[in-house]
Amino acid sequence: MDNEDPFYIADVSYCAKQYLKWAHNLPRVKPFYAVKTNGNDFIIKIIEKMGGGFDCASIDELDAVLSVSPDIDCSKRIIYSHPCKQISHMIYFKDRGVQLTVADNDNELVKIKHYWPNVKILIRLK
Repeated sequence: MDNEDPFYIADVSYCAKQYLKWAHNLPRVKPFYAVKTNGNDFIIKIIEKMGGGFDCASIDELDAVLSVSPDIDCSKRIIYSHPCKQISHMIYFKDRGVQLTVADNDNELVKIKHYWPNVKILIRLK
């Protein structure tokens, strides 16, 4: 590592405590970690082991989760969260068992209905 390589310092135990606090106070609300914020393998593994889900907006983000946790239940623990999905990307997520996505406009709903008719959709409100 030279002087220009970025790095971060994190207290993972604090993150774990916050997750446990969430689970205790909101047991019916399952958090989904936005992989784009930090796709570090160690962070992904901790969240996966604690039972958290993952908000993936790209194929690279989904692949990051699957490379660390290849046996994760994508149907329950992954959301495909990109607001404007490419058809090939929808098919990629669908083929890996993801069953939850988002939409915020009627054009996206039409596209989803055509290419991924059985997916569950969260509607984003502006």
